[in-house]
Amino acid sequence: MSERNVERKGMRCTLFSTMHRTIPEPARMIDVDKLEFCKYCDEPLIIIEDAMFTGHFNKVARVTKKLGMLVRAAGVPVVILTALYKPTADMKGIECLYIRKVDERGEWTKYYRWTWEQFHNAVLQIHAIHEQHCKGKHGSKEGKDHPEARVVAA
Repeated sequence: MSERNVERKGMRCTLFSTMHRTIPEPARMIDVDKLEFCKYCDEPLIIIEDAMFTGHFNKVARVTKKLGMLVRAAGVPVVILTALYKPTADMKGIECLYIRKVDERGEWTKYYRWTWEQFHNAVLQIHAIHEQHCKGKHGSKEGKDHPEARVVAA
């Protein structure tokens, strides 16, 4: 079974993480939860640390923030987010998200409550903004001519 199929079925192999924990101090590792990127030039657009919302706003994300700041220092205008998601009662969707981002000064903003539709539109808008200076091949039906990208960019 491919890793993609395993992820879709809700199971995940944690063998690498488990084995890495056997390496003594000072070795440390985190997983980068989500990395949204341009399919044409592979530039990172959004780095996301996500977690299910448990009623507490305590997701630390220090290392994710540092990673994002390094990417920004390299001249890539990446968006750095923490996304706490609240699943629907049937666990088949997302009721809402609590989003915070790292601002231009490198500080976390407060959390804002978003719907999935707001998040969806924000991701498309970030892609549309990036497209204006992308060095990759845009123009296919998935690129700038796609109707959703035009609506968000307007």
